[in-house]
Amino acid sequence: MKTILTFILTLIAGSLVAQDSLRQRSLSAITITAAKPLVERKQDRVVVNIDKMITAAGSNVLEILGRLPGVAVDQSGNIRLNNKNNVLVLIDNRPTYLSAGDLATLLQNMSGSEIESVEIMTNPPARYDAAGNGILNIKTKKGLKRGMNGSLTAGYSQGTVPRENIALNLNYRNAQWNLFGGLSFNDWRNASEQISNRSFAGVDGTPNQVNGHDHIRQNFRDGGIKLGADRSLGKKSTLGVLVNTNLLNGHANSVTGTEVLAGQSLTNQLQSATRFSMDRQIASANLNYRQLFNKPGQELTADADYVYYHSASRQDIHTRFFDAAGNENSSALQLQSTAPVHIDIWSGKLDYVQPLKEDMRLEAGIKSSYVSNNNELVYQRLDNGKWAPDARSNEFAYRENINAAYLNYAATLGKFSLQAGVRAENTHGKGEQRTGNVNFTRDTLNFFPTVFLQYQLSDKHVFGANYGKRIERPQYEQLNPFIILLDTLTAEQGNPALRPQYVNNIGLNYTYDKALQLTLEYSATNDVISKIARQLPEQKITIFMQENISRVRYLTASVAYNRAITSWWQAGYHVAMIYTHYQGAVDNTPVSLYNTAFNANINNSFQWRQGWSAEIGAIYNGRYLNNFLGIAQPVFSLNAGIAKSLWDNKAKLQLNLSDLTRPAERMTTDYGNLVMYNWYRGDKRRIGISFTWKFGKSSVEKERARTTGTQAEQSRLKN
Repeated sequence: MKTILTFILTLIAGSLVAQDSLRQRSLSAITITAAKPLVERKQDRVVVNIDKMITAAGSNVLEILGRLPGVAVDQSGNIRLNNKNNVLVLIDNRPTYLSAGDLATLLQNMSGSEIESVEIMTNPPARYDAAGNGILNIKTKKGLKRGMNGSLTAGYSQGTVPRENIALNLNYRNAQWNLFGGLSFNDWRNASEQISNRSFAGVDGTPNQVNGHDHIRQNFRDGGIKLGADRSLGKKSTLGVLVNTNLLNGHANSVTGTEVLAGQSLTNQLQSATRFSMDRQIASANLNYRQLFNKPGQELTADADYVYYHSASRQDIHTRFFDAAGNENSSALQLQSTAPVHIDIWSGKLDYVQPLKEDMRLEAGIKSSYVSNNNELVYQRLDNGKWAPDARSNEFAYRENINAAYLNYAATLGKFSLQAGVRAENTHGKGEQRTGNVNFTRDTLNFFPTVFLQYQLSDKHVFGANYGKRIERPQYEQLNPFIILLDTLTAEQGNPALRPQYVNNIGLNYTYDKALQLTLEYSATNDVISKIARQLPEQKITIFMQENISRVRYLTASVAYNRAITSWWQAGYHVAMIYTHYQGAVDNTPVSLYNTAFNANINNSFQWRQGWSAEIGAIYNGRYLNNFLGIAQPVFSLNAGIAKSLWDNKAKLQLNLSDLTRPAERMTTDYGNLVMYNWYRGDKRRIGISFTWKFGKSSVEKERARTTGTQAEQSRLKN
């Protein structure tokens, strides 16, 4: 909306008029606090303070995650941590319970202005769910100031297509109440291009090729409302409630040209037009309680949560068929599908912290969650001018109950500190494919130990070691046996026979002067869930399925450096060498793949007088093995931004440039009798402008600790 850009320009003009008068105001009411660095390193996590990233202005959260140390995001929105997939994403310590695709859409429609920090945990402690190859905990901004205050942010960016966002946050706090809420609107658009080539042996053994070229346009708009309240019931108890809603409406259009070759001879051509639309509603409610006791540090917290998810998508595919000379040689194929999804999630948990001595603490907790997931897929085919049911239609329901308990011990003895815990999780799942009456059940009981050791030789030298075991359960959509058409010759299908994959992580680290950190990590994963391509030579159709086909080993050596070089220059550098080895079998054919990747993330921020600041960053992600058992080629991107504080630091104007190199993503897969090549370029090279205004009282009081969901924030004895 051009109105958002006009709104920003109006605020800028007003700021120029008001700036001189504001400089004359007394500074007596300003509270000076120590500035947080961009990156903070702690015993069990790395914290990146997003509000210190100038290039975060005008960017969505998914783009921001791709700029964090050790984190990368591919063309489909899949998130990797040290080149490992299946990362668990939390928002304010709460799991989203969304599929990878829905999570990517949600994060694309969240503005970076809503985020305070992101916690990166490659080996999370026992208090967190055991699922995922590490955790990214996205923490949104919350009001800490007494009285009435808030912030208003508007952003606009331009690439091939424009994007806009606006967000309002309000907070009122007094001695007994903390009332808070927010409104947000995002208009996310994308223009992308994709080339895919597949080579395989035909029915008679002749080499065949299917070459496709896609032009895609996407537009998703979403609005969010957050309302919450904390009520102090006394000096030692607090009751809180939080409600979130998010409504999304979007569509995508693609035009695909496909060539089919036998040997080197063109035999057929296809032209497809696909339209996809979706409406989605997400609502969540949280009730939380915190009780303190007379002993400092002793507390009990309780959370009850409910999440409602409903989406309704529609897809229309119209394909025309031509011979090698370009003459239409058969009737057009027209398919339409509707796919409603309804998910209900209930969860409850208790956490207790008991200090034992001055530098010792015991934590314990229990949690139970229940998920009801219902999916329907209805295909229709246009036959002689009438819509008729298609055999691909199906229904699938999945129910899952997870019960968990954990115990965690932390202590500091002189220069030595220890954190050790174990988490037990019992999972019962039941799936039902109503078309065909196919049922399956899953019952597992697993224990997940974690250990963190740290030895502080001196103020400048700290040594650490850690171990943890984790699980990655199949996503709901991966268990769903539906055949989803991506285009006329490409489809995806779930696999109810998928098993969880288990991960063991070991790490060593050394920190010098709180600035330089050297890390060595080893990770072993068994029953790896990988996306395998199944080729139907006669129909020239490729179906992608998830299967447990291999084991994978990672060895990662990384160096991180974060320090203020001068009073005006803050530097942050992260480089890593990652060795990966996949070993298994696809259709009884042995697969053994090796790769060594080099990744680098460089960030420099600068602060000058009169409120000026700037940032420049570069990201290089080397070639890596992905979950297609393919090699993804290197990607290099460059980001820069400049900002000016206004109105005695109550407002900030930011200009940022992202992905100046306009990188394309390339991937090659070669195993069995199938060779695939994929090239993709999205609308990532952009220029953006944003304006943030903080209003209300500026005196800060200590935040009332508040649990906000099914995962509680980890408290630590010593960082």
